[in-house]
Amino acid sequence: MTTRWHPDTCACVFDLDASGNPAVVVNRCARHLAAANPLGLIASENRTKNAAQAILDAAGANYTWSFTVGGTLQIHTVGANAAQKSTWTTAITPKATVPFTVL
Repeated sequence: MTTRWHPDTCACVFDLDASGNPAVVVNRCARHLAAANPLGLIASENRTKNAAQAILDAAGANYTWSFTVGGTLQIHTVGANAAQKSTWTTAITPKATVPFTVL
């Protein structure tokens, strides 16, 4: 039995076996096309994005996020001052497994 997985961080699609391992790579987005381990990279991106969301949601921040073609998580804040951005960057850094920036 397989499960189709669509990460919310890109357009990749995987069919995972019962153990959660990729049985079939259905689609790779341009950012993950050359990745040796796309599922591992996507999992790292997802962990960083989820950690950032938890911190920003707890702070009541207004933000959006996106990934650059190079794989950097960009967090676009609305109405945040430099001190808030610095605080959030400091809080996210130990949880980050991929590059990120708070804008």
